[in-house]
Amino acid sequence: MLIKHHPLLKILSSSLVFSLLYGCGSETAVDKSTTITGTAADGYLRGAKVCLDINENGVCETAEPQDITIVGGVYVITVAPGIDIDKPLLVEVSAQTVDEDDGKLVGKPYVMKAPAGKHQFVSPITTLVQQEIENNPALSAADAETKVKSALSMVDDTEVSLFDDFVAKQKSDANKEKYTDLHKTARVIAALIAEQAEALEKALIAEGLSTGNEKESFALIMDSINKHLARITAQISVDDETPANELKVAELKEKLDIQLDTKDISAQIAQKKAAAKREKITSAELEKLTSVNLKIDSDETELLSIDYSSL
Repeated sequence: MLIKHHPLLKILSSSLVFSLLYGCGSETAVDKSTTITGTAADGYLRGAKVCLDINENGVCETAEPQDITIVGGVYVITVAPGIDIDKPLLVEVSAQTVDEDDGKLVGKPYVMKAPAGKHQFVSPITTLVQQEIENNPALSAADAETKVKSALSMVDDTEVSLFDDFVAKQKSDANKEKYTDLHKTARVIAALIAEQAEALEKALIAEGLSTGNEKESFALIMDSINKHLARITAQISVDDETPANELKVAELKEKLDIQLDTKDISAQIAQKKAAAKREKITSAELEKLTSVNLKIDSDETELLSIDYSSL
């Protein structure tokens, strides 16, 4: 088989050389210290822990790069050399965290997330997107955002990003009404996450599973909320004139009456673990199928000539 100066070969050979030169190691590991700067909000959250979830277990561990949010929900995380930054961001909101929407303590702890590569803003809305990715690792952040937008009846709002700071955008952006609705939705979801996390923890303790299942437990909470997103947005649209920071979240939450099913919680967690394992295998197979493997059988090859001066 003679292969010489074929246009396709030029493209493949150029890609191959690039891969050989730059493909070794993690593509997103940094060779020097870098920083991740962003904002955490339901309203802006002060005093919350933010970390790069390196092992993706849904818990901020001591060894993981982290920071505590200050006024305006701002965090600055220093990442040491050699650490892969292409990981989700995690926010652990404590009962003592201050919500700047009303200046009060949050009261009940909850967790928020943002996808890898989307570290500038973390909210209950970005948490919905990250959960879609965790449920289906083959999804890109853009595809997961589209799914959540569809659930929020925002699929046609192409100029509105779920990764934007809705607290800031609601003040002056051309789509400020949409961002105000996102802020309201975020407030309701945050309250639901906190409430359901409390119920789930009690159920876990009752079944002797209080630790080590944080990721699966959180997935159950988010799946429960996700089923009711259309109802949440419908309720918010009823009271369209109320500013986001004045929304009566407790009353709205009571009307929605969204409860987490805590029956046989250990079985539910086991199912989540099994599903995650299947998705992980499926994603690995997909990656293998879609990767480009250039193989040349030496027994069939008479000559492979690449004229790099002509590339």
